[in-house]
Amino acid sequence: MKRKKQILSIVFISFVTLIFLLPLIYMVSTSLKPKAEVLQNTASLFGSYLAGENYERAWNAFPFGRYLFNSIFVGVATTILTVITSAMAAYAFARLKFRGRDKLFFAYLATLMVPLQVTIIPLYMILRMLGWHNSYAALTVPPVFTAFGVFMLRQFFLSIPVEIEEAAKIDGCSRYGIFARIILPMSKPGLASLAIFTFVNSWKSFFWPLIVTSTDEFKTLPLGLYMFSGQYGTDWSALMAATTISIIPGVIFYIIFQKGLVQGIALSNIKDVAALSGVSVTTVSRVLNKRGYISQETYKKVYDAMKELDYQPNQIARNLYNQRTYFIGLLVPDISHPFFAEMAHRIEILLFDQGYKVILCNTQKSNTREHNYIDMLRQNKVDGAIVATHMLEISDYEKLTLPIVAMDVFLGDSIPTVCANHIRGGKLAAKPFIDGNARHVLQIKGNHDIKCPAWTRNSVFASELHEHNIQCIDYELKDEEFNRSQYYEIIRKLVEQHPEIDGFFSTDTVAVNAVKYFREQGKRIPEDVMIVGYDGIDAAKTTYPSLSYVEQPFDKLSEVIVDILLRKINGENITENITIEDIRYIEGKSTRNC
Repeated sequence: MKRKKQILSIVFISFVTLIFLLPLIYMVSTSLKPKAEVLQNTASLFGSYLAGENYERAWNAFPFGRYLFNSIFVGVATTILTVITSAMAAYAFARLKFRGRDKLFFAYLATLMVPLQVTIIPLYMILRMLGWHNSYAALTVPPVFTAFGVFMLRQFFLSIPVEIEEAAKIDGCSRYGIFARIILPMSKPGLASLAIFTFVNSWKSFFWPLIVTSTDEFKTLPLGLYMFSGQYGTDWSALMAATTISIIPGVIFYIIFQKGLVQGIALSNIKDVAALSGVSVTTVSRVLNKRGYISQETYKKVYDAMKELDYQPNQIARNLYNQRTYFIGLLVPDISHPFFAEMAHRIEILLFDQGYKVILCNTQKSNTREHNYIDMLRQNKVDGAIVATHMLEISDYEKLTLPIVAMDVFLGDSIPTVCANHIRGGKLAAKPFIDGNARHVLQIKGNHDIKCPAWTRNSVFASELHEHNIQCIDYELKDEEFNRSQYYEIIRKLVEQHPEIDGFFSTDTVAVNAVKYFREQGKRIPEDVMIVGYDGIDAAKTTYPSLSYVEQPFDKLSEVIVDILLRKINGENITENITIEDIRYIEGKSTRNC
């Protein structure tokens, strides 16, 4: 049944379209008929041959090129001036508050009821006094001030949420700045519609140019077409040829702006979506804002209707109404570090599924960059932040009113920290060395000046080894040594200082370099030296021999971080730290059991 209706609709629309196209087709066919055959067989679309001389005769019948230029110039100039003046007046009537505004607007609107013929004489006398007779000013200036354009754009401006302007005012934008940088860009469909209507009206105008021009220098094409009608008859073939040429600029203008015309006239709103999808406006609103229970069938109906109508909800207005921007800041010390890259990847996916976008801030372990990123996130009114770096003072974070979750760093008592159970991780990392009878284990760890729960694994690891009379040689990386290209050289120097080393423990990125170094030195892994990594990044799974490592629960960590942040955004007061227990040891070929 639905398909039958679609077929009938297509047939009906095609029939109506053909009716509208017939005059155009007849005009073009007549322009190509020989002059003598035009009135002989009016039912036929074609003559005995294609008479191209009709176009030559039309072009030479009067200064066609000059008339064409005048029409294009007057049409473009009138369109530009009309759009500018109408937009400024419409914005004043739509947004500015002054005494008598509405009365003045309705009085101005009433001028649409006054025919041009009523005002033609006083208007012509004014132009004569200004010396504008036979001038481009006479052709372009009077049509510029139109109540139709002001009314049309005023209605369009009223549909733009006033909250957008209020937000711009808060940021220090002037009234002119709001008009030029916010209102006009958001009103392109309305401006395009007015431009097309204005250009078409100017292009086909006959009466006004006939009154104010008397020389070929300023006459327009409609006046030229009139010359083909003489006292003793009309040269129909030349007239149709000239008319065909004259419509080309208008067609080009329409093609350029037709998308804006359609959007401007048939701009869909939420009521249209509700009507097409067969649900209430409230239901459409709930679908868009993802509130309450909505069946999958209803979701599909609403989004299908939006797609058919090309409806795009005003995200800025929705954000202002909900007091949210749906942006989350993610601060990491080094996005090229595999651990932070893995976490950022998972967090972005989870937040995207909840309708949020991530602003990634790569601080490069710089307190200046970290401070600037914090300021940037506050200025952009992000809904919350996930922080995995800590070069600033704790007080800098505690004074922020922004919902924040710390990822494996301590930022203060009021900010929850989510991390893996590093105490258990340290014990798991120590066990292979204990079971493998290692005697001298080198541990390379990060800078402990930064308060970070991950460092507990290092102290627990060392304690476990000491309890079993295993020497733990600690080396703490300096700030300037965190570049991964330096790890290999650091390992080389430490092993040269401690040739007795038979065990190595660090993060995966350092451990991978250790595997490479010891193999190049002819050391057998794990017979001569055992190596254990920490984190569980992809690089740890591709070494030879395969690396033994303690794997952090990336999925669980990211899920808990996102869940706590969204709960804080929704108003929950969460300050307690969360420890994820799902940390485990993955045994590879770089450790031995004795």
